Amino acid sequence: MAETEKQAGASPEDDGPLLPASFTFTVPRKEISMVSDMGKWKRSQAYADYIGFILTLNEGVKGKKLTCDYPVSETVEKLMSLLGTLDRWIDETPPVDQPSRFGNKAYRTWYSKLEQEAETLVSAVLPEELGAAAPEVALYLKEAVGNSTRIDYGTGHEAAFAAFLCCLCKVGALRVEDQLAIIFKVFDRYLRVMRKLQKTYRMEPAGSQGVWGLDDFQFLPFIWGSSQLIGPEELPPSLTLVPTLLQKNKYRHVIRVLVWYRFS
Repeated sequence: MAETEKQAGASPEDDGPLLPASFTFTVPRKEISMVSDMGKWKRSQAYADYIGFILTLNEGVKGKKLTCDYPVSETVEKLMSLLGTLDRWIDETPPVDQPSRFGNKAYRTWYSKLEQEAETLVSAVLPEELGAAAPEVALYLKEAVGNSTRIDYGTGHEAAFAAFLCCLCKVGALRVEDQLAIIFKVFDRYLRVMRKLQKTYRMEPAGSQGVWGLDDFQFLPFIWGSSQLIGPEELPPSLTLVPTLLQKNKYRHVIRVLVWYRFS
């Protein structure tokens, strides 16, 4: 992550100034190029912030069903609109005829729209006083939808979307009261748009672990979905293979969306 994100301002729970007056944003650059770089990453404040973000959401969704009440802020609504735009662009960019079965080149046309509009889309989500953050935050959005050269998508891209949401929390655009909406609305919508991308453009799984992987494309739904299953009701692992029971119990993330796409 960018150095500026490591020096994050106030946490979402704070009521004080979000960022110091002298704070400047920087477009992120790649810092992990080899295995030896991983140690530096794991010792960084950015890593602690990122893992803390995931675990905080995991705790917030523990035992919660889709039918539970939660607030939906203006920022969440704006994120839903952003994802709706990405979805609409898929409809406007149909696959092209090509001899190769996988990796439809129309995806590159779709991605080029995002490259051109990412900062504008992010600026529309951020409060006006945080507009300077758009170039930095927008890079994580662009990294969250797949690779336009290889036409693939994997858990690293999903991780970039989590980093995108984490950035919005770090600058204060998303608040602590948005936790459930981040998962039940924003991440769910993101997951559906990514599945539509994968199916429409026949995207290859990036870094798939085959039989050792829970899913070729996603990982976070299994973390947050398992937390949803914590509670007084006994729901065995075999339940994940019965879509009708998942629908009845109103659980989603391991669970209804991923299983739905496997069985539909």
